[in-house]
Amino acid sequence: MAKLEYTFKNDTLFKVLFVRDPDLLKRLVAELLGIKLECIQQFEIRNPEMPPESLGDKFCRLDINMGIIPLTPIPIKSASCNRQFPF
Repeated sequence: MAKLEYTFKNDTLFKVLFVRDPDLLKRLVAELLGIKLECIQQFEIRNPEMPPESLGDKFCRLDINMGIIPLTPIPIKSASCNRQFPF
């Protein structure tokens, strides 16, 4: 069996998935914050671009602007890098 070059352990693939399906990301964020999906009035991925040189990197950034009822802007930044954690 051939080994896949990219797997879903790669942050770049998560970004591609969420940029292509922002409603999936919106549902995930609502679930993580413990709020109803209907409370999210504004939801925007601020950096949807994927530079070719970043493909295959373990580090990826996904910035989101979000507003909920009551209209409170919530900036969310998601970033990860290839670090070893003791757990």
